[in-house]
Amino acid sequence: MATDPLVRDFVLPILRADIGAFEEYGTCEHGVLDIPVLAIGGISDGSISYSDLLAWSAHSAEPVAVKRVAGGHCFIGESGAQVAGDLREWLEGLGPQSAKPGRAAESWPRAEDSGR
Repeated sequence: MATDPLVRDFVLPILRADIGAFEEYGTCEHGVLDIPVLAIGGISDGSISYSDLLAWSAHSAEPVAVKRVAGGHCFIGESGAQVAGDLREWLEGLGPQSAKPGRAAESWPRAEDSGR
């Protein structure tokens, strides 16, 4: 398969882009976002802590809400309907008052969201 020119022409650009993204991850200076952020993570995800999700506040001048749902790193498979509903609720709650730069990060609002 690696010697098939059609496969190679299709796969190599994708592989190069992935390797480039991996090599550059975390090395570029990025500006601060001018949009609110909803950071969602799985409660059972051992690789992303609540603090990691809250760290998005360093990347946005707008409010950052943190939501944790049932599941691990691929929580969408387990909690997709909940995530969709939570996202809709969060988006509907955005309005003129939530668009003030410099607001502190906030947790979003249910006690069961706490965890790691």
